Amino acid sequence: MENQEQGKVSWMDLLWLAFLVGLAAMPPIGEIHKQLILLGIGLFQILEGGLLKPLPAYLRRYASVFVKIVLAALLVGHTGEIQSSYYLIYYLPVVSAAMLFDAWGTLLWTALASECMSSRPKEFRSLPFATSSFSWQQSR
Repeated sequence: MENQEQGKVSWMDLLWLAFLVGLAAMPPIGEIHKQLILLGIGLFQILEGGLLKPLPAYLRRYASVFVKIVLAALLVGHTGEIQSSYYLIYYLPVVSAAMLFDAWGTLLWTALASECMSSRPKEFRSLPFATSSFSWQQSR
């Protein structure tokens, strides 16, 4: 990751790619958006050193974990939110944070990833008081 030479793939990257292949093999296999998001996550994992090189060195590790949380949220949000069987993708930013930060930094990144996983905007919109068609007359 941070100390990795550019152009070299680490053993950890290979493990993450195997993990992503396992997620890609989960149903629905033919769902193109899921596969494209997983491909994006895999490409970022392999190419992150080059992609983040323009950033100042002190910001790279923050950007790395942040982008992984965003990509994980995109995958989970697209595949069913809190009921998604792809919630395991949140291991990627959490383990990355553990490798890049101290205990407090890892705890903060883990809390952010947990918040992204637990936020449920679609469920909120389905509540009776959040819909425009709800009538207080119906509730009596």
